[in-house]
This record gives sequence, structure tokens and C-alpha cells, in this order.
Amino acid sequence: MNVWKRLRRAVLGPYRFGAGAPELELTIDLRRAGTALIVEAGTSIETLPKVIVTLLLPWVELAVIAVMVAVGGVVIRFRQPIAGSWLIAEWAAHHVPQAATAIGFLAFVLGCLLAFWKRRQLFVYGVAEVVFGVFSAFQIALLLWPNGDPGKFVALASALYVVSRGAGNVADAVTKEMAIERLRVEVVPGGSPPGGSAVQPLPPSLLGKRAGA
Repeated sequence: MNVWKRLRRAVLGPYRFGAGAPELELTIDLRRAGTALIVEAGTSIETLPKVIVTLLLPWVELAVIAVMVAVGGVVIRFRQPIAGSWLIAEWAAHHVPQAATAIGFLAFVLGCLLAFWKRRQLFVYGVAEVVFGVFSAFQIALLLWPNGDPGKFVALASALYVVSRGAGNVADAVTKEMAIERLRVEVVPGGSPPGGSAVQPLPPSLLGKRAGA
């Protein structure tokens, strides 16, 4: 095995998790349409079926995810210097009405941009909602004790609502964005050769109904 093959295997997998039942194998497949994450779940018992789940992420969505991760990492890493900057610590503290107006206008603009983004990339938008909700819930949970402020529990419930909305948007994207074969679930019966005709895709009714159905 040459260096390129070793590097490709180290980056793209397959990665194997667990021993016995179940056994999980994750493979990253680079395609023209995007990157496919392939998860195979099975056991060492050949008579039992194997489930193969393929999730396709188009390149544009991957770029958006990379930008979000980078921006979020910078904000979290430098949150203290940002909070102590002149604009926030000095100007905003002494110009509260102007700062509140600027924040309200910024919220309006960002809200419109998010609505446009949701219409164009519902799947990534839903994933972002889930990540943001879980992160918010974690940060709120750090402040729950020892006082048990009721306002924090309300904020925690709000984070739960964001996670629920995000999960719903992800499910809607899988069923509505029919131009992208985003999710594919296959079942390989026990004793069947891999790649053979025994691979049976699950019926669409198990993955969700088409829009308008």
C-alpha cells in the first residue's frame, strides 16, 4: 500500500467501531455531487441482516458548514477579547439607546438572511438549529445550579424548542428535496454477497412522504 492509499484510508476510512453486536463501519466517499457518509451496521453473525445508510452532503452545503464551524470557533475562542473590546465595553455601555437600535436593525437583517438561507438550504439550516439548540442548552445548564433560577428553566425549554424545530427541518429536507438523493437506506439480508441483488432499499413510506402526498 503506497503513501497515497494510506493517507486516503486514514482520512476517508473505513472507521470501525465496536466488536460483536452491533458493529458499525463509517466510510467517507467523495463524489461529484458531494460527500457521502456511509454507515454500515451489522454483526459478526452472517445470518443476520446488515443495514447500510448513506447520507449525501452537496459541496455547497459542506462549504457552508465549514464556514459556520470556523466562525463559531473564532467567536467562542475569542469571546472574552470581543466582550472587552472598545465597541462593546465602552461605546455600547455609554450609548445604550443607539446600541439597542443597532442591535435591533442587525437582528432584522440577519433574520431576513436566515429566512432566505432556510428556503435555499433547509437541511443545513436544520442542522445548524440543532447544534445551536444543544449548545445553548449546555450553556444554560451550567448556570442552573445552585440557585435554580426559573428564568433559566424557561431558557432551557426554549433551547429544546429550537432543537425540535431543527430536527423537523432536517426531516422535511430529506423528504422534500427530492432532487437530491440525500438519504438512502438499504438492507442486505444475511448470507447475501455484498453488492449483490439482495440489497433491498427500504420503501419511501418508511423514510417519509413526498411533499403534497
